[in-house]
Amino acid sequence: MTLLTQANFEICEGCAIVQTVLNGKNAGFIHEFESSVLILGSHQYFKGYSVLFLKKHVRDMIDLELEAQQKIFQELMKASKAIQKAFNPWKLNYSCYGNKVQHIHWHIFPRYEGDPSLLETPWKNAANFNEFIPSQDTMIKTIRLIQNCF
Repeated sequence: MTLLTQANFEICEGCAIVQTVLNGKNAGFIHEFESSVLILGSHQYFKGYSVLFLKKHVRDMIDLELEAQQKIFQELMKASKAIQKAFNPWKLNYSCYGNKVQHIHWHIFPRYEGDPSLLETPWKNAANFNEFIPSQDTMIKTIRLIQNCF
């Protein structure tokens, strides 16, 4: 993987997040793969919500060579399997837009049967996400739960 440069993480939020993981300074770090890193989402509106960031600064999946596309997808599936094992959700939802944070990353949303908006996009609840910021203790327990499923 190409190392991130100072210029990249000064302008790219995704690169900055990856850099905190690689420097051991991201409290939400769950797992490092060959081409990506998995971190716990900043909120836990959906218990186990996590984000997988490509280590290399790339803006769009089509800009990756086929082998790199396959690798990130395999890592996404491994991360998802660990989240599924840890929380046994009804379904997992995935989101990879990159309009705001222009760096390849996948949101992984575990969805549960008791969710009143179960059949709608998880982003419908975005206005409430800040009400579900986990405590440090909850973060550690959630991270360990997922890590134990790899």
